[in-house]
Amino acid sequence: MNRQQVLSRLAARGWPVLYSTGRLATWDIGSEAFASAPWFPGFIEDHQVTIDRPARMLLRCMRLPPLESLSFRLHARHLMGFCQKNDDTRRIAIVYNPEFLPYVQALRPIKTIFYIRDAYADEGGWSQKRENELRSLADLADEIVVSAREMSKILPAKHQERVIEIPNGVDYVSFSAGHLTPEPTDLSDVPEPRIGYIGRLNRKVDWNLIRLIAESRPNWSIVFVGPVVEGEMALGGRQKEMDAVRRLKNVHLLGLKQHNQLPAYVNRMNVNIMPYDLINAPWMRSGYPLKLHEYLATGLPVVSAPLSTVLPFASVVAIAHGLDDWLRLLEEAIAGRGAGTPEQRRAVARENTWDARVDRLEQVLAGLL
Repeated sequence: MNRQQVLSRLAARGWPVLYSTGRLATWDIGSEAFASAPWFPGFIEDHQVTIDRPARMLLRCMRLPPLESLSFRLHARHLMGFCQKNDDTRRIAIVYNPEFLPYVQALRPIKTIFYIRDAYADEGGWSQKRENELRSLADLADEIVVSAREMSKILPAKHQERVIEIPNGVDYVSFSAGHLTPEPTDLSDVPEPRIGYIGRLNRKVDWNLIRLIAESRPNWSIVFVGPVVEGEMALGGRQKEMDAVRRLKNVHLLGLKQHNQLPAYVNRMNVNIMPYDLINAPWMRSGYPLKLHEYLATGLPVVSAPLSTVLPFASVVAIAHGLDDWLRLLEEAIAGRGAGTPEQRRAVARENTWDARVDRLEQVLAGLL
């Protein structure tokens, strides 16, 4: 996750960091997140980052405005308590989603960075209220950061020229050395060649393409490492497409893994892929995949859909247009003829580390103080 990589490094460099995902909502009742949540608000520490734990007693209650207002004020006061115990002169809000605009207004940071992580309007569930929040946050922000230049197109024209591009990076040391760790037990029985994908399994994946590849090459193992996002799959009828893939014997869904486990999986594939559905998930056209440089750090071949952010890396990433292209490029990669050499792929990854990205973000932060 972009935020984990950025915030943990800022904390390691001496910045007091508080991370919050906001409150749970009434519709979370009955979920695993609600069951594991404490009754009262609190904080935990992880990699020197202070993490706000959503509490059951402070739920979002959109159908009961007075209760919603009280819940929000109490949660904002809880977060303000952390700020006041630390260096208040450096209270900078880094906001990843426009729906957190009310928190910026309540916490009154000295400076605000709007860090755009996605083309929000293309994700589904977008509304005029969210559009207004985005515009207001852009007006309020002292700096606007994007992980890909095309994401700035969601902003009003007056803000597009002032964005700062800080693409996603890679923990190069971990991903380049993943082959030195033991092979995961749930992967050891999966026959080669293995075609791997790491990440959330949702409607951005081209499930029809995956089915056609798996059916066309039954001797290939297609391996998915990541959680299935069932709620998103139901949107647009994608659940049936994924169910058809699940039934195939040469498709292996290994489930959610901790981030520090991923290098061991990615390094045990023959090819790693980014099979995005750019028609049904249009926001991916401007996305900068977190896995791009993680894949390259392994030195293994990579095949991708034609994302605008991936095209500049065509010397080390094979770009596939349609099923025939995918089959041909995967065959070449399995045979050792993928785009670039192992060292060329690793060299690109070394130029795109998270440490370098956070160096740039620290320059932005220093400029605000």
